[in-house]
Order: sequence, then structure tokens, then C-alpha cells
Amino acid sequence: MSSPSVAPDAKPARSDSAMLEVQDLVKDFPIRSGLRRGTRGRVSAVAGVSFTVPRGQTFALVGESGCGKSTTARLVLRLVPATSGTVHVDGVDVLRAAPADLRRLRSRMQIVYQDPYASLNPRLSAGAIVADPLRVHGRFKADGPARVRALFERVGLDPVDVHRYPHEFSGGQRQRIGIARALALEPDLLVLDEPVSALDVSIQAGVLNLLDELQRTRNLTYLLIAHDLAAVRQLADLVGVMYLGKLVERGPADRLYNEPQHPYTQALLSAVPVPDPPVERRRRRILLEGDLPSPTAPPSGCRFRTRCWRAQPICAEREPPLESHTREHRVACFFPGPDPAR
Repeated sequence: MSSPSVAPDAKPARSDSAMLEVQDLVKDFPIRSGLRRGTRGRVSAVAGVSFTVPRGQTFALVGESGCGKSTTARLVLRLVPATSGTVHVDGVDVLRAAPADLRRLRSRMQIVYQDPYASLNPRLSAGAIVADPLRVHGRFKADGPARVRALFERVGLDPVDVHRYPHEFSGGQRQRIGIARALALEPDLLVLDEPVSALDVSIQAGVLNLLDELQRTRNLTYLLIAHDLAAVRQLADLVGVMYLGKLVERGPADRLYNEPQHPYTQALLSAVPVPDPPVERRRRRILLEGDLPSPTAPPSGCRFRTRCWRAQPICAEREPPLESHTREHRVACFFPGPDPAR
């Protein structure tokens, strides 16, 4: 079943100034073994990822589980330390910010987690959960309760329910609580880590509509982490496709969906159901052969070559750079071409 559509309202004109700039971001995790837990190697979870997100737009990172997209999101928020690279939020260097500066910066960037139940403290009421960021940053004070009630209304919840606990809400309502908590400090950047993947399809449309409306009315910038390419298409302005820690294709959403050039992107798109039975029956699927290589020992050259039907000897010898295919559309492939399934 395909993901539900969000409202078709056009988004307003936006500034081209960069809210988020990521350059050559790398994260290596040590492999430890033995009684003394000695380091026996390293896993490159994120290997030189770069992208820019203009203010008020959505950049979606997509790919299979384990490709490094969620790790990239946590590096952007400095929830885990980066091995190297730079992250700038509105010109401020996140990775090198002093503790006091980072505390102020955290109020400008917030996260909405994948699991709306695991991310909420079951011992706190919904109102206390939403108020928690305000208390931590010293913004609760006398008008705190009124601000919490206003946030409940803003995300489509009844303010009378501020005293209820997370287990008393449905999954979609719990995700709205998480969104309200993220909005409490009036951030500029929201990281959305698979925000609807844990919800029923019937509930996803409401959450997607809410996120779209919040972006249009508050000029929010989104970094969207997802594997559901149908949901990405509804929200994203720009899309980056990741495979084993690297971006293999990046560009405007319309261009990437209509004219995908990398074989991996084409395989992912061929798996997205089409809500038209005759078209769906005629469509050709691209089935990837072989298993996803281990990130501890990625293939030489192009990391996708072991599953690619276009692979040539050069693909094992050299790593393809992420080069311009057309304006703003970049592809890391020696043999890019049209989608054979279309």
C-alpha cells in the first residue's frame, strides 16, 4: 500500500540562504573484541557526506537500513562526535562550538524520533513532556502552562489532555506530542528521523499534513531521514540517496524522482508501489542481487558494484566521484543512465 498524500497546497517562496551546511562529514566506529576490548578495526558509518539545505526547505536522506542516514542526523545535532568534517547551522560551527554556545544552539535545532512511544518518558504527563525543554532552557516561568496548551492546539491535540500520560494516547497522538515538544523552543531546524514509519498508514497522512503546514507557516528547515520514498516525495525539496555511508545521488526531488541516474536510486524507486493497478501490473521491478556488503569491509572502488548490473572493471578500481549530471543534480557513477524499469 502506498503512503498517503499530504495536502497539495503550494509552498511559499523561500530564501536561498543556507540553514544547514554539511561538508565532508565522516564517522568511524571502532570494532572492539577480546577480554580487554581492544580495537581490531573500524567501521566507516558515514564516509565523506556533503550537502546544503536552504532555509525553509526539506532535505531528505534515504536508503536501506544501515546505510548511515540516522548516524548522519545524530552527527548534525552533535549527539555523537564526528571523526572529521564540518556542520554549520545558520553559519555557526556545530562540531566546534563551546559548551555554552552549543547549549544556545540546541534550542535552534530539535529532533522528532521514529518511535513516538519510546521517545516519551512514560512517567511524565504529556504536558510535562512538552514543557521539559522550556524548563531546561529557563523559558517556562509564569506563562509556561499557557504556552504548553498553545502547543497542544498547534499540533492538533486537545489542551485538556495535558495531564494524561503517553500510554493513554494513540500512536499518532504520541507523535504529535513529540512534535509539540520539538517546537517548544521555536527552533529553526528540525531533524525528522523516520517520523511516520512507526504509524499506521491511515494515520500517516495527518502527521505529514501537520509537518507540511508547520513548515509553511513557520519557515522551518527539515532534515528528513526516511526509507519510505513515497512520503519523501510529498515533503522533500532535495533528496540525497545513501549507500554504505556515501551519497550516490543528490539533487532536486522532482529531478531525482523523474530522471534517476544511479542504478541504486532506480532500484529503490522501482520498489515504490504505484496507486494505479493497471500501471502497477505493467511496471518492471529492479531486483538487486546479492546481500548488502558488510560495512566493516566495503567493496573496493564503487561500493555498489557488487549488486550493480552496469558494473565494469573500472568500478572495482576507482571510486566514482559525486559529479554534476545536470545543474544541481549529482551522481556518483561511471555509467549513469535512464531507468531501465521505465
